[in-house]
Amino acid sequence: MTAAAKQQSGFAPLLAIMNPRQIPECIAAFKKLDVRKAWLQNYTEWQLQEVIDSIVRDESIHFTHLCLVSDDCVVSQQALDAVLGLAQVSEERMPVVTGYCRLDSTHPEVNITKRPLMGNVPTAGAYDFYRYDDVVAWPREGLGTGFVGFALTCMSREMWRRFPFGAFGSEQQAWSSDFHLSMRLRDAGVPMVAARDGYVEHVKETWNQLDRAPEKRLLISYGTRCDALFQAREHEPENQLIKLAFSNNLVG
Repeated sequence: MTAAAKQQSGFAPLLAIMNPRQIPECIAAFKKLDVRKAWLQNYTEWQLQEVIDSIVRDESIHFTHLCLVSDDCVVSQQALDAVLGLAQVSEERMPVVTGYCRLDSTHPEVNITKRPLMGNVPTAGAYDFYRYDDVVAWPREGLGTGFVGFALTCMSREMWRRFPFGAFGSEQQAWSSDFHLSMRLRDAGVPMVAARDGYVEHVKETWNQLDRAPEKRLLISYGTRCDALFQAREHEPENQLIKLAFSNNLVG
């Protein structure tokens, strides 16, 4: 189903790309996707809390579901359609649907878990990850997970109001926003489902370590402003970009 057809059916997803880096193969893949996009640029993870909250609360930005993705993923249309397809089926049964990726480009495990997160601190021991081979061979389209890792994580606007984007840390340094959300969903008893066919390629070099490739360096620093580039509000051409700037006094 095309983006236009989805909107005609009443289902209007918006893909929000957390985009502090310019990774060529990832940018190229995002641009090919048939979906409305918000490019979230020049932010810190702490600042992004206010940015996403502003998007969710701004009713002039038309969408029913916000799908969040990291900028170091190569996303195919098939993976996006798998996630959005499950999200469209039943919000009561599947209020949170996510795609998944390997922990790094060659890791045998993926960023969805067999059980709820263990504890309230984002350490390596808190996760019981699935293996990639087990997920792709899963007999059903969806499987339960205790963790959603922003490799296409989709919730309705109302769910984002109830469970806003958050992070550990402070304005000076923030981390583990995916754990922060998954922990709150766990505590509220909200089911999380991973789409079996929602696999995206992760260009991360080594899990839990900073990437060294020049194109993967962050293009922001703390204290910079944050921009959100919105593609096509409801009343404007699909290829038009609208720029909303969030100054420091709005984000911190």
